[in-house]
Amino acid sequence: MNIELNSLIDKINTLKKEIDLLRPISPELEQRIMQKFRLDWNYHSNAIEGNTLTYGETKTFILYGLTAKGKPFKDHLDIKGHNEAILWLDDIIKKNRPITETFIRELNKLLLGEPEYKSAKTPEGQPTQRLITPGQYKTTPNHVLTATGEMFYFATPEETPAKMNDLVDWLRLMNDDKDIPSVVTAALLHYKFIRIHPFDDGNGRTARILMNLILMSKGYLPVIIKSQPKEKKDEYYTALRIADGGDENTFVSFIAQQLVYSMELFIKGAKGESIEEPDDVDKEIQLLKVSLQSAQEKTVLNEKTQSQIEERFIKPFFEKLNQKLSQFDEFFIFSNISYVTGFSAFIDLSDDDSWKITSQAKFQSIFSNINDERIIGMYYQWKDFKKTNTIVFNYSIHLIFEFDKFDFTISVHPSSFEKIKINYNQLTPEDLYLDLINKIVKDFIVFIKGQINGEGFNL
Repeated sequence: MNIELNSLIDKINTLKKEIDLLRPISPELEQRIMQKFRLDWNYHSNAIEGNTLTYGETKTFILYGLTAKGKPFKDHLDIKGHNEAILWLDDIIKKNRPITETFIRELNKLLLGEPEYKSAKTPEGQPTQRLITPGQYKTTPNHVLTATGEMFYFATPEETPAKMNDLVDWLRLMNDDKDIPSVVTAALLHYKFIRIHPFDDGNGRTARILMNLILMSKGYLPVIIKSQPKEKKDEYYTALRIADGGDENTFVSFIAQQLVYSMELFIKGAKGESIEEPDDVDKEIQLLKVSLQSAQEKTVLNEKTQSQIEERFIKPFFEKLNQKLSQFDEFFIFSNISYVTGFSAFIDLSDDDSWKITSQAKFQSIFSNINDERIIGMYYQWKDFKKTNTIVFNYSIHLIFEFDKFDFTISVHPSSFEKIKINYNQLTPEDLYLDLINKIVKDFIVFIKGQINGEGFNL
């Protein structure tokens, strides 16, 4: 270890003694302090990965369950899964559960939730969709292109199981060596995990949770790696790249600096001092400005808005949805699609093959009545399942788009999610409708499996 790192470890040891002397503090005070750490951890760790929820929106969602209008549904799910994973750590620490490969896979699964399709590229650079299965090691390479245009190679799918087994064995030896500071073990675990990149998604968040689990199990505070200001995130990535070059001490020193900050913040809170950071207020002011600006600049439903809704959301949404749902037609004897505007009768589209591709005229026909009746309904229907000899069943999906002055809502029946609301001035949430489509399809698959498994078949 270098001089800087030795100095940081000495400071951490001094702060740890001070914290131990301050304890026990009242449960209410400690809960308030730890809530701040949890909120900051949820916000920054997800923001580093591109989550669009602001600090205020993250706080409101975690504390009150209120979603942010116009923000991707997936971003809320990521925050929810991450928060549940953090809360799970308390139980893990109390039970003194060791970090094993099974535990790491469970953690990644809790973080990511249900399987989903994500945008990806083929080896030839062509866009495609890739199924992400949480908790399972990667099955395809996930190397990344660096800023200089060079390819950075993580472990291959074939190497990953052995490397993860080695990592867990290494961690066991590090934990058994009482002379190795916990911050060194935690930081190196984070770095070594990232070098493997064992999962298709969630590797950064999983690495940061594992790092903090080591620290918290030893009585330290969690490290919060800031996403803002940008310089903080850049410093984090720079330290990782320097470690790639062979200097792991730089990354360990970076983590140690963040731990010192967390410990000093805890001491302030334990002494009854304010633990609000200067940028906390700045974030709230910025959130207020955005809210006021959004309120002043709300887009209303008019002819121009209708065209934008059609091009940016409705057309790509139904084109992708129909591509997915048409794959179920072969399972049933009969299938059709109908649509409705307002309270008019459903119009059968099952014989119109152009609908399943994209029909400009058909979309214009649907939108012609929006101003008056403010509703679009889509009805998908499948009858007489034909893939087994012993069971016959039907399935249908109802999608309702309701248009208001400033926003529209999407509701689906049957579904495993709540109604979604989208503002007209936020009409390009591709992640939102891709996630929605995946959930509609997944519900259909779950239904079919349930019907067949109920008859003694195993899918």
